[in-house]
Amino acid sequence: MHLEHCAPNSDCLVLIPRKAADASPARLLLAASAVRLERWRYNYGRKITPQRLAGIKLAHFSEVERFTTKLFEKFKRVIEASLDPYRDDAEVAQLRGWSHGAN
Repeated sequence: MHLEHCAPNSDCLVLIPRKAADASPARLLLAASAVRLERWRYNYGRKITPQRLAGIKLAHFSEVERFTTKLFEKFKRVIEASLDPYRDDAEVAQLRGWSHGAN
């Protein structure tokens, strides 16, 4: 899951959730983790494809999702601050609730 701009190579798949409810940061992080745990299956000529990716089953555990949501919220400010160099001053001020030009 990338929150910042990235420059992938030609071997990149973009995953788009089927349902808007599945697009929460916690669920996206859990899906990314599941794919990373299965990456050993997709090397040495067995490239990951949408068909193979569809075969990865994602278990849903409310406790894990709640924990991941809390963890994401805890680190959200750190993640946002790490993205500030890519933003212009007006966007940073808006995200932080400042009026433009005020510190």
